[in-house]
Amino acid sequence: MLRDYMEALLKEKLSGIRITGKEDRSPHISHIVVPDFDSELLVLELDARGFAVSAKSACKNDLPEQPVSGDSTMLDLLYPHQRVGAIRVSFGRMTTKKELTRFVNALLQVIEKYRS
Repeated sequence: MLRDYMEALLKEKLSGIRITGKEDRSPHISHIVVPDFDSELLVLELDARGFAVSAKSACKNDLPEQPVSGDSTMLDLLYPHQRVGAIRVSFGRMTTKKELTRFVNALLQVIEKYRS
């Protein structure tokens, strides 16, 4: 329910944003793709605003450091010849709608900061 709430809010406030995944997917993870953006920049800016997100997939977290700016094989397959920023957002048992609204607003601020 929280994942769907956040994703609906993202789509409402941020045109062009994409949510990766099918209907039948993990309820506690959302993968967000921002066209023409850098994944690492999204991670750093959101961290500075108090939100911990990841640019790597969960299965890649224990591998040696890799570039995160569109160099993912999966991102290359999903978005060939495009520069995209992608982040993974995980939800916990204590996550609230208020926090998700703050997160969406923070993401909007980051995108506007670098696109203006």
